[in-house]
Amino acid sequence: MNMGRTDLDILSPSSIDYPKTAYMAPEIFTRREIGLQVDIFSLGIILHETLTGILLRRDLLTGKFVTPIANSLSLDVQNVIDKSTNIDPRQRYQSVGEFHDSISYALGQQNASDRSKSVLSRLRSFLRR
Repeated sequence: MNMGRTDLDILSPSSIDYPKTAYMAPEIFTRREIGLQVDIFSLGIILHETLTGILLRRDLLTGKFVTPIANSLSLDVQNVIDKSTNIDPRQRYQSVGEFHDSISYALGQQNASDRSKSVLSRLRSFLRR
């Protein structure tokens, strides 16, 4: 019995229990330094799922999307999701404020008929917390 072993010690890309870990940033599995960008990654996954109902998934080794970003979203929103879920934390938004500004701008670019007001309202409420 290994008492010093944690759950993170047994995580690897090949042992990932999807969808439980779909919201977890790649650096959690590679044991790199963990910072605010793990939350930014999760926000990107949640954003996609909130707007489309589809859980977004990236290959943690290659960074390519296993589940592609929904093309029903505007290009601006797709770019926000792509940046926030980049496998390199240095390429993600560096603050929640930066993420908020980008998604607010991107959602503002969509026509009202292209999005559900209730989804937008819930997302804005979530980001204000």
